[in-house]
Amino acid sequence: MKDHPSMDLIGYDGNIFFILARASDVLKRNGLAEESKEMHERVKQSGNYYKALGIISEYVQTEISRPDPGILEPEDIGIDPEFFLAPDGVTAYVETWFNTAERFGVLFGSDDSIDLYATYHPETEQFSAAIHIRREHPESTETRPVQLLPSERSMILREMEQCAEQQHTSLKELYTAWKSEQGKKQTHNKKKEKKHQHER
Repeated sequence: MKDHPSMDLIGYDGNIFFILARASDVLKRNGLAEESKEMHERVKQSGNYYKALGIISEYVQTEISRPDPGILEPEDIGIDPEFFLAPDGVTAYVETWFNTAERFGVLFGSDDSIDLYATYHPETEQFSAAIHIRREHPESTETRPVQLLPSERSMILREMEQCAEQQHTSLKELYTAWKSEQGKKQTHNKKKEKKHQHER
């Protein structure tokens, strides 16, 4: 896991456009051009100076950032080869070799557990990630969407594709085959329904 690039806000507060330009430059110099683009989009939609500062401080480490959770690298994760298929896409269980509670800002008990899942829809190219939290005291479960940086999303998707390739297939082929199988099941069920209606 590598650290977020750092940037001081002192002396520049008050001019959000200047701060945004500086943060963008810092990200690009650190090979994070996609993060810069995403940060720009989110700041434009924030509509509030303090919200904008908070967003910038997620991408670069500033005086108001929470402790640096780091940027995920390939050695921080592993992909379970058993994918789950559903209408929303191909989901993978992501094995995590980093402090998930710290990374995603979860208050964590010693008996609690967090699992990370990534879902990719090959037709829409939509990617999402979520954590599943299991708490022991009191016993409860919660699924929470999580925000990953563009470089982290690309890395996880690349690892998922490599995992599929090892099975001599691709995420798109897996999803297409699953969708076709679901269509056959629906057709078969409809035929059975019609047969039962006819017999009555």
